[in-house]
Amino acid sequence: MGIVLVTVWLMTALALHNHYRLMFGDSFSHINFAFTLSTVDVTRPVFYGLLIALVRWLHSLWVVLFAQSLLVALVLNIFFDLEKKNR
Repeated sequence: MGIVLVTVWLMTALALHNHYRLMFGDSFSHINFAFTLSTVDVTRPVFYGLLIALVRWLHSLWVVLFAQSLLVALVLNIFFDLEKKNR
């Protein structure tokens, strides 16, 4: 579990350093969908917007950042554990 927490910290360190300024062209569409639950851009999948809507507590996107980092760290941990068992 310690390696997962270190991985989460490493993945969020850049965003913490930049004060969460890492945005992409479609970020607004996903964020807007998560806060209004109305489709703005039909070319974007709704799943990421739903994930944001589920984990955005107190109308903060920082929780989303930590949740994403935790999910990625857990998936990587599972992947490397399975890879280690197969060798």
